[in-house]
Amino acid sequence: MSLLGGIFLPIGELHAQCTISNLDPTYCSSDPPVVLAGSPGGLQFYRAGVTTPIASYDPSLVIGADTVVATSGAATNYTVSNGGTFNPIPTPVGSTILPLTDNSESGAIPIGFTFNFFGVNYTDVYIGSNAIVGFSPGVSTPINQALPNAAAPNNIIALAWDEMTPTPGPIEYFIAGRAPFRKFVVNYNVYRDNNPLYAVKVQLQLHETTNIIEIHSTNINIPANFATMGIEDATGTNGIAVANRNDESFSIVNDYVTFVPNCVDIRYITVSEAPTTADAGDPEIEQCNNGTFLLNANTPAVGTGTWTLVAGDPSI
Repeated sequence: MSLLGGIFLPIGELHAQCTISNLDPTYCSSDPPVVLAGSPGGLQFYRAGVTTPIASYDPSLVIGADTVVATSGAATNYTVSNGGTFNPIPTPVGSTILPLTDNSESGAIPIGFTFNFFGVNYTDVYIGSNAIVGFSPGVSTPINQALPNAAAPNNIIALAWDEMTPTPGPIEYFIAGRAPFRKFVVNYNVYRDNNPLYAVKVQLQLHETTNIIEIHSTNINIPANFATMGIEDATGTNGIAVANRNDESFSIVNDYVTFVPNCVDIRYITVSEAPTTADAGDPEIEQCNNGTFLLNANTPAVGTGTWTLVAGDPSI
């Protein structure tokens, strides 16, 4: 598996309706920059560790693993999948613990970056005690719905929306990673209706730039009541629920769900060192694919030795 700031996805790429058309999976650090292109037009390209959009990819800036993302910036529709890897982000020292009571919600909490949800940009969220997070206030209700539903609340992400008691706790949030691939993270450790037999421990991740939504469920045990896991826009007319978790009973362990916007392409790249000179007695040297290196073996040495080329054509 490959890693993008905490996103575990199959090696190679992730794309939906948007594509980078001219980026290779491997480069040599001495290769010239590549002017990026993709479809449809108007895409913005981002690179790990660079906070502003890039127009070209320069292999000389990174040796090793790298990531490039193309996006339209608008998450107008989503694909839901549970084919990734369960991997909640560890809680750092200094996370913010919310003093929520039964059927309550926080005030506006800054996300730390702009997040696009159903085509609208947001910079704040509201965290409710009943495993529901909204981009508008009004997320304290314990009465869950099947999604979509025009009745309030709308503009929400439901993790395990049902009647929850904020014990044993905590309900907390923090920001992880670095721009442009930071993550706003919310943790719930609660009981369904104050019953320890119905424990809910789940993490929400909002991903900067890609606008991907991830739900990592360590444990959700609601076998006798109904809960909801899904997303819904501000009107309540557009929503996507996870199959068999839409106002239904379910129990899951170490579960992963992601909502991927309709226009995002993630590419994983490996950049190798430029060709170098190898002298007698040097340690093992790795070279670029199709690269060259100079072998100096003219100086006589005591005893004998060998040069070995591994992979590719073993000839000098």
